[in-house]
Amino acid sequence: MKENSPKIVLCNGAELPKQLEQSNYKVLEYQHDANRIQNVKLELPDFVQDVFYLPDRILDLLEIAAYVFCADRLHSRGNKAALELLGWARTFHFEIKVRDYEFWDKHDVKEKLKGALIFMTGDRSYNFSFHPGHSTAPTGIFDKEIFQIESKKNTNVILFSGGLDSLSGIVECLTNTEDQLCLISHRSGPGRMTRTRNQLIQELNYLFPGRITYYEFSCSLSGIRAREETQRTRTFLFTSIAYALSHALSLREFSIFENGITSLNFPIQQNQMNSRASRTTHPKTVALLQNFFDSISDTDQQNIIIHTPFIEKTKADIFRIIAE
Repeated sequence: MKENSPKIVLCNGAELPKQLEQSNYKVLEYQHDANRIQNVKLELPDFVQDVFYLPDRILDLLEIAAYVFCADRLHSRGNKAALELLGWARTFHFEIKVRDYEFWDKHDVKEKLKGALIFMTGDRSYNFSFHPGHSTAPTGIFDKEIFQIESKKNTNVILFSGGLDSLSGIVECLTNTEDQLCLISHRSGPGRMTRTRNQLIQELNYLFPGRITYYEFSCSLSGIRAREETQRTRTFLFTSIAYALSHALSLREFSIFENGITSLNFPIQQNQMNSRASRTTHPKTVALLQNFFDSISDTDQQNIIIHTPFIEKTKADIFRIIAE
Protein backbone atom coordinates (compact mmCIF):
# COMPACT_ATOMS: atom_id res chain seq x y z
CA MET A 1 0.00 0.00 0.00
CA LYS A 2 1.34 3.44 -0.91
CA GLU A 3 2.23 5.67 2.02
CA ASN A 4 -0.13 8.43 0.84
CA SER A 5 -3.13 6.13 0.29
CA PRO A 6 -6.05 6.50 2.74
CA LYS A 7 -5.69 4.79 6.12
CA ILE A 8 -9.11 3.15 6.49
CA VAL A 9 -10.15 2.31 10.05
CA LEU A 10 -13.28 0.39 11.11
CA CYS A 11 -14.48 0.89 14.69
CA ASN A 12 -17.25 -0.35 17.00
CA GLY A 13 -18.25 -3.13 14.62
CA ALA A 14 -18.65 -0.91 11.56
CA GLU A 15 -18.42 -2.78 8.26
CA LEU A 16 -16.32 -1.92 5.23
CA PRO A 17 -18.47 -0.08 2.63
CA LYS A 18 -18.81 -1.74 -0.76
CA GLN A 19 -17.02 1.12 -2.52
CA LEU A 20 -13.95 0.42 -0.38
CA GLU A 21 -13.94 -3.37 -0.69
CA GLN A 22 -10.66 -3.43 -2.63
CA SER A 23 -8.90 -1.28 -0.05
CA ASN A 24 -6.63 -2.27 2.80
CA TYR A 25 -8.03 -1.43 6.21
CA LYS A 26 -7.51 -1.80 9.95
CA VAL A 27 -10.07 -2.76 12.59
CA LEU A 28 -9.93 -1.13 16.02
CA GLU A 29 -12.12 -2.42 18.86
CA TYR A 30 -12.13 -1.88 22.60
CA GLN A 31 -14.99 -4.27 23.38
CA HIS A 32 -14.43 -8.01 23.31
CA ASP A 33 -17.04 -10.54 22.23
CA ALA A 34 -17.35 -13.56 19.99
CA ASN A 35 -17.27 -11.41 16.84
CA ARG A 36 -14.61 -8.88 17.82
CA ILE A 37 -10.96 -9.03 18.76
CA GLN A 38 -10.07 -6.40 21.33
CA ASN A 39 -6.98 -4.43 20.27
CA VAL A 40 -7.67 -1.13 22.04
CA LYS A 41 -7.51 -0.76 25.80
CA LEU A 42 -10.16 1.81 26.67
CA GLU A 43 -11.32 1.86 30.29
CA LEU A 44 -14.38 3.96 29.51
CA PRO A 45 -16.65 2.13 32.01
CA ASP A 46 -14.23 2.91 34.85
CA PHE A 47 -14.26 6.62 33.96
CA VAL A 48 -18.05 6.68 33.73
CA GLN A 49 -18.31 5.06 37.16
CA ASP A 50 -16.10 7.81 38.57
CA VAL A 51 -18.38 10.53 37.18
CA PHE A 52 -21.66 8.54 37.60
CA TYR A 53 -23.23 9.33 34.22
CA LEU A 54 -22.40 10.70 30.75
CA PRO A 55 -24.95 11.17 27.94
CA ASP A 56 -24.70 9.16 24.74
CA ARG A 57 -23.20 11.99 22.70
CA ILE A 58 -20.28 12.41 25.09
CA LEU A 59 -19.72 8.67 25.32
CA ASP A 60 -19.51 8.71 21.52
CA LEU A 61 -17.03 11.60 21.69
CA LEU A 62 -14.71 9.70 24.03
CA GLU A 63 -14.81 6.59 21.84
CA ILE A 64 -14.17 8.63 18.66
CA ALA A 65 -11.24 10.44 20.31
CA ALA A 66 -9.81 7.13 21.54
CA TYR A 67 -10.04 5.52 18.10
CA VAL A 68 -8.47 8.56 16.41
CA PHE A 69 -5.60 8.50 18.91
CA CYS A 70 -5.02 4.76 18.47
CA ALA A 71 -5.20 5.01 14.67
CA ASP A 72 -2.65 7.82 14.81
CA ARG A 73 -0.26 5.57 16.73
CA LEU A 74 -0.95 2.59 14.49
CA HIS A 75 -0.07 4.29 11.19
CA SER A 76 3.46 5.55 10.64
CA ARG A 77 4.06 8.96 9.13
CA GLY A 78 6.93 7.44 7.17
CA ASN A 79 10.62 8.15 7.16
CA LYS A 80 11.62 10.21 10.20
CA ALA A 81 14.13 12.05 8.04
CA ALA A 82 11.33 13.46 5.86
CA LEU A 83 11.22 17.09 6.94
CA GLU A 84 9.64 18.62 3.84
CA LEU A 85 6.20 20.21 3.60
CA LEU A 86 3.98 17.12 3.26
CA GLY A 87 6.52 14.50 4.26
CA TRP A 88 4.55 13.32 7.28
CA ALA A 89 0.99 13.98 6.12
CA ARG A 90 -1.47 11.07 6.08
CA THR A 91 -5.06 10.60 4.92
CA PHE A 92 -7.51 8.91 7.32
CA HIS A 93 -10.97 7.51 6.70
CA PHE A 94 -12.96 6.28 9.71
CA GLU A 95 -16.09 4.13 9.73
CA ILE A 96 -17.53 4.25 13.27
CA LYS A 97 -20.78 3.04 14.83
CA VAL A 98 -22.20 5.55 17.33
CA ARG A 99 -25.16 5.96 19.68
CA ASP A 100 -26.27 9.49 18.70
CA TYR A 101 -26.16 8.99 14.95
CA GLU A 102 -28.36 11.97 14.01
CA PHE A 103 -25.94 14.36 15.71
CA TRP A 104 -22.66 12.89 14.44
CA ASP A 105 -23.93 12.61 10.87
CA LYS A 106 -24.44 16.37 10.61
CA HIS A 107 -22.20 17.94 7.98
CA ASP A 108 -21.12 20.89 10.12
CA VAL A 109 -20.20 18.64 13.07
CA LYS A 110 -17.97 16.48 10.87
CA GLU A 111 -16.40 19.56 9.27
CA LYS A 112 -15.52 21.06 12.66
CA LEU A 113 -14.05 17.76 13.80
CA LYS A 114 -12.03 17.36 10.61
CA GLY A 115 -10.80 20.96 10.67
CA ALA A 116 -9.49 20.68 14.24
CA LEU A 117 -7.70 17.41 13.54
CA ILE A 118 -6.12 18.52 10.26
CA PHE A 119 -4.64 21.69 11.75
CA MET A 120 -3.57 19.97 14.98
CA THR A 121 -1.81 17.05 13.31
CA GLY A 122 -0.59 18.44 9.99
CA ASP A 123 -2.20 15.44 8.29
CA ARG A 124 -3.66 15.74 4.80
CA SER A 125 -7.28 14.89 5.63
CA TYR A 126 -9.67 13.16 8.01
CA ASN A 127 -12.98 11.74 6.86
CA PHE A 128 -15.68 10.20 9.05
CA SER A 129 -18.64 8.01 8.15
CA PHE A 130 -20.82 7.39 11.18
CA HIS A 131 -23.37 4.58 11.46
CA PRO A 132 -26.24 3.92 13.89
CA GLY A 133 -26.62 0.87 16.06
CA HIS A 134 -23.92 1.18 18.72
CA SER A 135 -24.75 0.79 22.41
CA THR A 136 -23.15 -0.17 25.70
CA ALA A 137 -24.67 -1.36 28.94
CA PRO A 138 -24.93 0.96 31.98
CA THR A 139 -21.84 0.80 34.16
CA GLY A 140 -23.79 0.53 37.40
CA ILE A 141 -26.82 1.68 39.36
CA PHE A 142 -25.62 5.30 39.33
CA ASP A 143 -25.24 5.43 35.55
CA LYS A 144 -28.41 7.49 35.17
CA GLU A 145 -29.05 11.13 34.34
CA ILE A 146 -30.55 11.82 37.77
CA PHE A 147 -27.15 11.22 39.41
CA GLN A 148 -24.48 13.90 39.21
CA ILE A 149 -21.13 14.71 40.81
CA GLU A 150 -21.44 17.46 43.38
CA SER A 151 -19.58 20.44 41.96
CA LYS A 152 -18.12 22.52 44.77
CA LYS A 153 -17.83 26.28 44.49
CA ASN A 154 -14.86 27.52 42.42
CA THR A 155 -14.00 24.15 40.89
CA ASN A 156 -11.38 24.05 38.12
CA VAL A 157 -10.73 21.17 35.71
CA ILE A 158 -7.06 21.01 34.71
CA LEU A 159 -5.21 18.70 32.32
CA PHE A 160 -2.38 17.04 34.25
CA SER A 161 0.31 15.36 32.16
CA GLY A 162 2.85 15.10 34.97
CA GLY A 163 5.19 17.51 33.18
CA LEU A 164 6.64 20.73 34.54
CA ASP A 165 4.13 23.09 32.92
CA SER A 166 0.98 21.39 34.20
CA LEU A 167 2.53 20.84 37.64
CA SER A 168 3.49 24.53 37.84
CA GLY A 169 -0.03 25.61 36.90
CA ILE A 170 -1.54 23.35 39.53
CA VAL A 171 0.84 24.61 42.22
CA GLU A 172 0.09 28.21 41.26
CA CYS A 173 -3.68 27.60 41.52
CA LEU A 174 -3.36 25.83 44.86
CA THR A 175 -1.09 28.54 46.28
CA ASN A 176 -2.89 31.64 45.05
CA THR A 177 -6.56 30.57 45.18
CA GLU A 178 -8.96 28.60 47.35
CA ASP A 179 -10.26 26.69 44.32
CA GLN A 180 -11.03 22.99 44.28
CA LEU A 181 -9.06 21.28 41.51
CA CYS A 182 -10.21 18.34 39.43
CA LEU A 183 -7.14 16.96 37.67
CA ILE A 184 -7.48 14.69 34.67
CA SER A 185 -4.75 12.51 33.15
CA HIS A 186 -4.52 10.26 30.13
CA ARG A 187 -2.84 6.96 30.99
CA SER A 188 -1.42 4.94 28.11
CA GLY A 189 0.23 2.25 30.25
CA PRO A 190 1.89 1.44 33.59
CA GLY A 191 5.09 3.26 32.70
CA ARG A 192 7.30 5.86 34.32
CA MET A 193 4.93 8.81 33.72
CA THR A 194 2.08 7.03 35.47
CA ARG A 195 4.25 6.42 38.52
CA THR A 196 5.48 10.03 38.43
CA ARG A 197 1.95 11.43 38.30
CA ASN A 198 0.82 9.23 41.17
CA GLN A 199 3.76 10.34 43.30
CA LEU A 200 3.08 13.99 42.51
CA ILE A 201 -0.62 13.63 43.34
CA GLN A 202 0.30 12.02 46.65
CA GLU A 203 2.63 14.92 47.50
CA LEU A 204 0.12 17.56 46.42
CA ASN A 205 -2.57 15.97 48.57
CA TYR A 206 -0.18 16.08 51.51
CA LEU A 207 0.63 19.77 50.97
CA PHE A 208 -2.92 20.85 50.06
CA PRO A 209 -5.28 18.41 51.80
CA GLY A 210 -8.87 18.25 50.56
CA ARG A 211 -8.23 20.44 47.51
CA ILE A 212 -7.66 17.85 44.76
CA THR A 213 -9.78 15.21 43.06
CA TYR A 214 -7.84 13.10 40.58
CA TYR A 215 -9.25 11.26 37.55
CA GLU A 216 -7.43 8.95 35.14
CA PHE A 217 -8.57 7.88 31.68
CA SER A 218 -6.83 4.84 30.25
CA CYS A 219 -6.50 4.48 26.47
CA SER A 220 -3.87 2.69 24.40
CA LEU A 221 -3.31 0.07 21.74
CA SER A 222 -3.47 -3.46 23.11
CA GLY A 223 -1.51 -6.35 21.63
CA ILE A 224 -0.36 -4.18 18.73
CA ARG A 225 2.92 -2.37 18.53
CA ALA A 226 2.62 1.37 17.94
CA ARG A 227 4.36 2.48 14.74
CA GLU A 228 4.12 6.25 15.31
CA GLU A 229 5.34 8.12 18.37
CA THR A 230 4.51 11.76 17.51
CA GLN A 231 1.02 11.41 19.07
CA ARG A 232 -0.31 14.63 17.55
CA THR A 233 -3.92 13.56 18.22
CA ARG A 234 -3.30 13.14 21.96
CA THR A 235 -4.48 16.72 22.51
CA PHE A 236 -7.85 15.82 20.95
CA LEU A 237 -8.16 12.81 23.26
CA PHE A 238 -6.95 14.74 26.32
CA THR A 239 -9.26 17.72 25.78
CA SER A 240 -12.22 15.42 25.02
CA ILE A 241 -11.69 13.75 28.40
CA ALA A 242 -11.47 17.16 30.10
CA TYR A 243 -14.63 18.32 28.30
CA ALA A 244 -16.47 15.17 29.43
CA LEU A 245 -15.39 15.73 33.04
CA SER A 246 -16.39 19.39 32.87
CA HIS A 247 -19.81 18.37 31.58
CA ALA A 248 -20.23 15.90 34.45
CA LEU A 249 -19.42 18.74 36.87
CA SER A 250 -21.83 21.14 35.10
CA LEU A 251 -18.90 23.37 34.12
CA ARG A 252 -18.23 25.06 30.78
CA GLU A 253 -14.48 25.46 30.99
CA PHE A 254 -11.17 23.76 31.68
CA SER A 255 -7.48 24.71 31.62
CA ILE A 256 -4.36 23.64 29.76
CA PHE A 257 -1.08 24.85 31.24
CA GLU A 258 1.49 24.92 28.43
CA ASN A 259 4.16 27.54 27.91
CA GLY A 260 3.79 29.75 24.86
CA ILE A 261 6.99 28.66 23.13
CA THR A 262 5.82 25.04 23.16
CA SER A 263 2.29 25.98 22.13
CA LEU A 264 3.35 28.16 19.20
CA ASN A 265 6.39 26.00 18.34
CA PHE A 266 7.74 28.48 15.80
CA PRO A 267 9.14 26.54 12.83
CA ILE A 268 12.68 27.32 11.76
CA GLN A 269 11.47 27.32 8.15
CA GLN A 270 8.07 27.14 6.43
CA ASN A 271 8.50 23.60 5.11
CA GLN A 272 8.58 22.25 8.67
CA MET A 273 4.95 23.19 9.35
CA ASN A 274 3.54 19.75 8.60
CA SER A 275 6.40 17.76 10.04
CA ARG A 276 8.44 18.48 13.15
CA ALA A 277 6.65 21.68 14.22
CA SER A 278 3.86 20.53 16.54
CA ARG A 279 0.65 22.54 16.82
CA THR A 280 -1.13 20.47 19.46
CA THR A 281 -1.69 23.41 21.87
CA HIS A 282 -1.42 26.22 19.33
CA PRO A 283 -4.00 29.03 19.87
CA LYS A 284 -5.73 28.11 16.60
CA THR A 285 -5.93 24.46 17.71
CA VAL A 286 -7.52 25.58 20.96
CA ALA A 287 -10.00 27.81 19.10
CA LEU A 288 -10.96 25.00 16.72
CA LEU A 289 -11.48 22.60 19.62
CA GLN A 290 -13.63 25.14 21.47
CA ASN A 291 -15.77 25.55 18.37
CA PHE A 292 -16.12 21.79 18.01
CA PHE A 293 -17.02 21.24 21.68
CA ASP A 294 -19.58 24.06 21.44
CA SER A 295 -21.38 22.05 18.76
CA ILE A 296 -21.64 19.10 21.17
CA SER A 297 -23.05 21.25 23.96
CA ASP A 298 -26.57 22.58 24.35
CA THR A 299 -26.95 25.73 22.28
CA ASP A 300 -28.80 27.66 25.03
CA GLN A 301 -25.76 27.69 27.33
CA GLN A 302 -22.60 29.78 27.28
CA ASN A 303 -19.71 28.77 25.07
CA ILE A 304 -17.02 26.31 26.09
CA ILE A 305 -13.81 28.04 27.19
CA ILE A 306 -10.39 26.36 27.13
CA HIS A 307 -8.08 28.49 29.25
CA THR A 308 -4.37 28.62 28.39
CA PRO A 309 -2.93 30.72 31.27
CA PHE A 310 0.72 30.09 30.34
CA ILE A 311 0.48 31.08 26.67
CA GLU A 312 2.59 34.22 27.28
CA LYS A 313 5.17 32.46 29.47
CA THR A 314 8.47 30.86 28.53
CA LYS A 315 9.97 27.72 30.06
CA ALA A 316 12.18 29.99 32.18
CA ASP A 317 9.03 31.62 33.59
CA ILE A 318 7.69 28.17 34.47
CA PHE A 319 10.85 27.34 36.40
CA ARG A 320 10.49 30.59 38.33
CA ILE A 321 6.92 29.70 39.33
CA ILE A 322 8.08 26.40 40.83
CA ALA A 323 11.12 28.02 42.49
CA GLU A 324 9.00 30.69 44.17
